[in-house]
Amino acid sequence: MMRYLFLIFLFILPACSATVIAPKAQPGSQIDMNGERLIKAKKGVQLSLRLHEITVRPSPADQNYTSFWVEVANQRNLQLPLKHTDFLLIDGQGQQYLPIDPADLVERLTDAAPYLVPYPYVGFYYLEDSARSQLDTLFRSESSYFSSRRPEYIATEALPNVGVLPAANVSGAIYFAVELRTMNSFRLIYQVGALPGQKSFQMIVPFTVEKK
Repeated sequence: MMRYLFLIFLFILPACSATVIAPKAQPGSQIDMNGERLIKAKKGVQLSLRLHEITVRPSPADQNYTSFWVEVANQRNLQLPLKHTDFLLIDGQGQQYLPIDPADLVERLTDAAPYLVPYPYVGFYYLEDSARSQLDTLFRSESSYFSSRRPEYIATEALPNVGVLPAANVSGAIYFAVELRTMNSFRLIYQVGALPGQKSFQMIVPFTVEKK
């Protein structure tokens, strides 16, 4: 019953409503022409960050999952340790959100999608997924939704836990159980892994949430 109520609620939302989520410009950082991706460097580490999917598919109606696309370039002469737990999200009220392990998220979404339509047939995991797919075109995200997508793609796209070699870069998605559209602002913090003889340090990227 709750699913049908949620579906009705989605359809009565104003068609002109939209939420724009974008990184906030900072001294020493660059934002691309579309205003979606921020690049900043500090102490030989370059971070590129953007919103990937405002709703990871197939998110159930009672819990939204969001992903960000991260790229870390190692400009040092030593290997840089990198893992998804180096990242943290804090909303404008100070609430802290830890990233979700990709394998755990695959398991959660697989359990939540009992009506998965096998490839190559086209369908939606839930009735409300159909409504969400229409509404999400109003939200900024570079990731298209394919109705035949299985949760296993999450592990494939995820940021790997690896050592980044000198003059190399690593990219992938990090995941949070959060609904960004209810926020006014938030910030993502990257705790750069410590190297021998050096201390760990933070790189902070603030985001704005604008409701139109």
